[in-house]
Amino acid sequence: MREPHLMEGERIILRGQSCLSITCTTWRPGFSCLTNKRLIFSQPSGRVIFEVTLGRLIDVELIKGRFILGLKRRLLQALFRSPMRGKVFQAFLAVNNPERWKRAIEEAKEQNERERCATLVDIMDQKDHLVVVAEMFGVQKKDIKVDTAPNALTITANTVNGEYHKKVNLPTPVKTETAEITCKKGLLEVKLEKAQET
Repeated sequence: MREPHLMEGERIILRGQSCLSITCTTWRPGFSCLTNKRLIFSQPSGRVIFEVTLGRLIDVELIKGRFILGLKRRLLQALFRSPMRGKVFQAFLAVNNPERWKRAIEEAKEQNERERCATLVDIMDQKDHLVVVAEMFGVQKKDIKVDTAPNALTITANTVNGEYHKKVNLPTPVKTETAEITCKKGLLEVKLEKAQET
């Protein structure tokens, strides 16, 4: 089995022989690989024909379905969101010990979500302003949305790993209508004018 090309910081959790189907009727033999970032299916040649980042994976269920020659067996049904159209699609995997795969996928997804929410955020208190700086490497400014409230800032973004969401509580009230937002070299900076204390 040829190893899939791994991204930076990616490690293999589980791998093994499997079959893939999109319709649960036609099956392709190959290998499944679960990493801390993706679920991947590749052909024996090593060519990846299906992959989904854990952030786009909505759910994984155990179902009984028809396999090769109409045999019934337990299958993994993966529901995932398309990054382009936002629609929900499904894929079926026939693997040995599907219960173990389901547990491993759910644990990896939970860990992945915790890591995405742990992105470094710093708040600098200047004389008349607060400056919030967040690491957003690999994310374009057009994919970032910042919502300001008098005492909090919420950052959401579409990333390759799925939707990022972070709420930042502010140490002092700010004027929500005067936020200045810049994003350069992977750093999001939000400058907020402090509200006048009454």
